Amino acid sequence: MQQPDSTLQAKGLRGWLSRWARWDAEHMAEKWFLVFLSTIVGVGAGVSAWLMRWLIGIITKGVFHCPLFHNWPWMIIFLPIAGFGLTAWFCRKLVKEKLEYGCERIRNSLHNHQFKMSWKLIWSPIVTCATTLGLGGSAGGEGPIAYSGAAIGSNVGKYFMLQPKYIRILVGIGGGAGIAAIFKAPLGGVFFTLEILRMEVSSIAAIGLVVGCLTSWAVAYHLEGCTLDVAFSPNIEYTIGMFPSLILLGIACGMYSLYYGYTMHKTEHLAGKMPRTWVRVLVMGAIVGPMIYLFPDLYGEGYGSIGKALTGHAYTLCNQQLLWSHLDTTKLMILLLGISAVKAIVTAATNSGGVAGEFTPTLFVGSMVGLLFALCSNTWFDTELELGSYALCGMAGVMAGGVQAPLMAMFIVVEICGDFGMFFPIFLTATISYLTTIILNRKFKLHFIPAFLHMK
Repeated sequence: MQQPDSTLQAKGLRGWLSRWARWDAEHMAEKWFLVFLSTIVGVGAGVSAWLMRWLIGIITKGVFHCPLFHNWPWMIIFLPIAGFGLTAWFCRKLVKEKLEYGCERIRNSLHNHQFKMSWKLIWSPIVTCATTLGLGGSAGGEGPIAYSGAAIGSNVGKYFMLQPKYIRILVGIGGGAGIAAIFKAPLGGVFFTLEILRMEVSSIAAIGLVVGCLTSWAVAYHLEGCTLDVAFSPNIEYTIGMFPSLILLGIACGMYSLYYGYTMHKTEHLAGKMPRTWVRVLVMGAIVGPMIYLFPDLYGEGYGSIGKALTGHAYTLCNQQLLWSHLDTTKLMILLLGISAVKAIVTAATNSGGVAGEFTPTLFVGSMVGLLFALCSNTWFDTELELGSYALCGMAGVMAGGVQAPLMAMFIVVEICGDFGMFFPIFLTATISYLTTIILNRKFKLHFIPAFLHMK
């Protein structure tokens, strides 16, 4: 499995690891060594995810405690330009690597047999993503952390001088471990590697993948104080009477997913026409800035807003903005419609101008779509749909349709809310949404592209 250099006589930790690798080549079974390395990769990915979240929180807190933005809130319009500019400078001058579109890059690396990644890719996606999101970007952190985890797997494999086929396995495990850590969803990380990266795995690799994802989840979960990212306490339990409304919600999520993908790729196509980096930074920042001023909940990853949607505090959305103060049902529905309409645009602009991810935005906007669906049904058809439950199902529906990964969507949503009792309605919504996108795409030949694939 590994090819240790017997002439290596380094001292300290590196020397100890080298001697241990030589000992393993003679004494340890191949599968157990891969499991051990998967654990190392999982620990690294878990620490990286926690560090990214910590940096995003520190930068965001610094922004909102800054007297400049406190006294002149409209100045936040220019904040994304500064964030994208710093990110672009960091990538071009210091790292000299392309860091955007992490999930697609991992997938391409696996398919093109380019398994050896620079050690700079371990930490640079964390710094650039924290800068992008902390300074006003509107997206997620999963793409960069998956890229960082894949780089951890690659460099662990290179350090122990593994054969390329085993480095490939560790790259896939690292990507899945990053997703498991950032969402605190170990099964979600496993299905990310299988559905998004589409990495074929043997039985040994599958064991390593599960171990790596469980390890990264455990590390991130404990470092963040054994807490979930969103709180969810359903006021009702699933009944057969919810079946028709969940089917309709799945269809609505599928149709919205087509709009989301179309709008996102049109925005990226616009960005791709700008050959100069500084022009792209200015234009994309100019798109995001006014949107986060108009809809403050678009700022960053949006877990706080998701929590409001799930726990029945939807009427406090955008309460920092005078325009949306004292929300009634009609104003809330207009707000949700506006957020749903522009989220794809600001996410694509954030990914084009900075470094961020593509999955969390589908969860965020899915909660808004599910909430809007329930509000419209209750208002216009005199139903009594529980808002938080339908917001939760909407998260799975839009992720399944927009990303084209229904299994990953189901398990990520169930695991981040910690309620497996909602699995069937989540499963039903995600499945219907996924099938809706496939049927409409084939019938009308829409050439739909999943949200993690990008037009350059």
